[in-house]
Amino acid sequence: RNGPEYGDTALCTFSGRLLESCELFAHEDEARFVVGEHDTTLGLELALRNMKINERALVRVDPKYGYGYTGQASLNPDREAAVPPNAWLEYDVRLCGFVNMSQVELPERKVHAKHHKALGNAAFYRQDYQQALRLYNSVVKLLAGDTEDPEGRVLLVNCHNNIAAAFAKQEEWNKAKEACVEALLLDANNFRGLQRAGECAIALADWDEAEMAWTKALEVDPHSTHVRNSLKKLSSKRVEYQKKQKAMWGGKLAKGLEEDTRNNDQEATPATVREAKAHVETRTEVERSTEQVQQAQAQDEGQQSQRANTAMEKQDKGHPNNGDVGWRPLVQLAGGLLLVYLLTQWNP
Repeated sequence: RNGPEYGDTALCTFSGRLLESCELFAHEDEARFVVGEHDTTLGLELALRNMKINERALVRVDPKYGYGYTGQASLNPDREAAVPPNAWLEYDVRLCGFVNMSQVELPERKVHAKHHKALGNAAFYRQDYQQALRLYNSVVKLLAGDTEDPEGRVLLVNCHNNIAAAFAKQEEWNKAKEACVEALLLDANNFRGLQRAGECAIALADWDEAEMAWTKALEVDPHSTHVRNSLKKLSSKRVEYQKKQKAMWGGKLAKGLEEDTRNNDQEATPATVREAKAHVETRTEVERSTEQVQQAQAQDEGQQSQRANTAMEKQDKGHPNNGDVGWRPLVQLAGGLLLVYLLTQWNP
C-alpha cells in the first residue's frame, strides 16, 4: 500500500501558512496524526492518505477542508498567526512513515501518547472540549494495559485529570467525578485528582465527600492555600445551600398545596352539581314512572267499570223482570207465613 489507512498513525513534518498573507500558523518537525480521528484538518489528512513514504507535497486547502467559518486562535501569538474565518491554507508536508499503534511496543506508544496529550491540551486551551476529550481518551485507550509502567501510569493519571477538567468546563459533574475516581484508583494521593474530586462533590452538593477529598488533599500538600480556604468556606456553603433548598422547596410545597386546594375546589363544585342534577333527574324519572303507573291503573279500573255497566245494561234490556226475581218471592213467602200465624191465633 502507498499511504496510511484509517486508524494508522501518520508520521510527518509540515509547515502551514495562510495562503493570502503567507503567515505561518503551524509547524511541527515530528507530527503524529491518527488517520480518521480528526487530529488535523481534513485537507491535510486527505493529502497524507495519498502520499508515499518520504514523499513531499505542497497542499492547498479550501476553507471547508480547513478551519471553516470559525477559524482558529493561536496558542503562540508571538510565533504563529491565528487562522481567520474562511481562510485558504497551504501546507508544505513530508510523510516520514506510518504505523499501527496496536502493533508497536510500549516506548513507541508512549511517544504517541505524549503527542496526543499535547494536542489535547491545545484543544482544551482553545475551548474545543470535545476534541480535547477525544484526544485524552485516545491516550487512555493506548496505555490502558500498561499501568505497571511508571511513566505510562503518570500519563494515564494526568489524562484522567484532564478529562475531569474538560467535563467540569461543560458542567457535566458526574462524568467529571468518574474521571477523578479513575485517576485516584491509579494514584490515591494525586493532589489534582483529590482537589478536583472535591470541586465535583461541591457541584453535586455532596458536602461530606467534598470535605473528605479536600482533607486528604491537605494531607498531601499542607501548603495549599486554595484547598485550605475551600475547606473553611465549606460549612458556610453547606448552610447557604440548605437555606436555599428549604426556601425553594418550602415555596414550591406551599404553592403546590395552594394549587391542589384550588383544583379540588374547582373540581368539587362541578361534581356536586352533577350529583345533584343526577339525583333530581332520578327523582323526576321515578315520579314520572309512578304517575304513569297510577294513570294506567285508573284507566284499567275505568275500563273495567265501563265494561261491567255495559254488561248490566245489556242484561236488563234482555230480561225486563229480571230485577224483581230476587225480592218478590220473599215478600210472598213472608205474607203467607203471616197469614198462617194470624189464623192460628184467631179464636172466634
